Amino acid sequence: MDIQKSNTAVVFIDPQNDVLSEKGANWRAVGASVTENRTVENMERIFQTAKANGYAVFISPHYFYPTDSGWKMNGPLEADEFRTHTFARSGPLNLTGFSHSGADWLDRFKPYIEDEQTTDNRRQPAQSVRASDQRFGPATPQTRIRQDHTRWHVGEHVRRVPSA
Repeated sequence: MDIQKSNTAVVFIDPQNDVLSEKGANWRAVGASVTENRTVENMERIFQTAKANGYAVFISPHYFYPTDSGWKMNGPLEADEFRTHTFARSGPLNLTGFSHSGADWLDRFKPYIEDEQTTDNRRQPAQSVRASDQRFGPATPQTRIRQDHTRWHVGEHVRRVPSA
């Protein structure tokens, strides 16, 4: 396998307090696995290695906004996340109460994420929205809220780089 910086990136999904901190809303459900697998320590090793070797790092955080409570087709995971206010934010353009909340980054990851070299879709909402419109096609009123959430969570901040 030939791994090159020009077409390889590291992508972290949901490196947030609610799933990685003992104080997080989901710790009871995931804490044993996070601890046993040394998830936080291994993620930090990957951050360090990627940064030291010049690989691009992308973050795809998970957020729930007050408007998301109107979703009509939740699975058991989403229903529980709403109930426990997992990844809760007051709005996509509002950071009130965000710092050190369950939706915030784990403190030990902040130096790697907030270094202005890491890309996260929180910093690029316009790009995420534009690409998601192309990916999901036109939205109906019933799917708009779900698509808005998906845009923020998935976005199009990671693109396949064609081989030279």
